[in-house]
Amino acid sequence: MSSTEYRAQYGAEREPSPLAQRPGRVDLAVEIPLPDPEGRARLLSLYGSALGLGKDITDEVVTRTEGTTASFTEELICRSVLIAAERESPHTEPEDVRAALDELLSDRDLLTRRLLGVRGDEEGAGPAGVDEGDF
Repeated sequence: MSSTEYRAQYGAEREPSPLAQRPGRVDLAVEIPLPDPEGRARLLSLYGSALGLGKDITDEVVTRTEGTTASFTEELICRSVLIAAERESPHTEPEDVRAALDELLSDRDLLTRRLLGVRGDEEGAGPAGVDEGDF
């Protein structure tokens, strides 16, 4: 690589590794904060724009997804559509979204939530005050 070439590396980590924190390893680090309620509603509208979700289900999802990332919202929409497809329905209904959200917030999907960057998701603790006893 010549001195006039630059390399860009993109990565997403909940916590930077100790090696990345050493001087000279990273020129620019950008932290993207977790979306607030308005941000989560806008993400739901963005990713689920073709679904025509109503205000009631949007408000419910925003409330239940405190502490989650944009990628969590995107995965929620994907799973909702898949659940509707499994029912052989041409439309995604609020119940599909609730089922997908229940799935993603369940203990079974703890690893998925960790990979999607959900904070405060240690064993037995889920987002928005959901704990192991709720399942």
